[in-house]
Amino acid sequence: MQAIEVEFAVTEDKKLRGQLRDVAGIESQITALQIAALKRVSKSTKVLVLDKNGSTARSVAKDLARKGYGNVFVIDGAFLATDVFRPPNLINCLKGSIICP
Repeated sequence: MQAIEVEFAVTEDKKLRGQLRDVAGIESQITALQIAALKRVSKSTKVLVLDKNGSTARSVAKDLARKGYGNVFVIDGAFLATDVFRPPNLINCLKGSIICP
């Protein structure tokens, strides 16, 4: 089991952002593509997606599901739920033996 951190894609150029129709959707799709392109991630790999409040994570998870990834889970309030990220709890969460908040 291995954790890999992928930062959410952000379009920082304000001029470009102003020309795009759905900036958040595009950023979510790019992030999902980055995850899908990882050599160690297959469509059967359990993928946990998390962010500060869950809204961005849900969007990325939906994009991954549309690409055929069936084991995608969003951990709501992940960065606020610090107990989950202590080593025994995180490993149990990844193995599916505890319910992640």
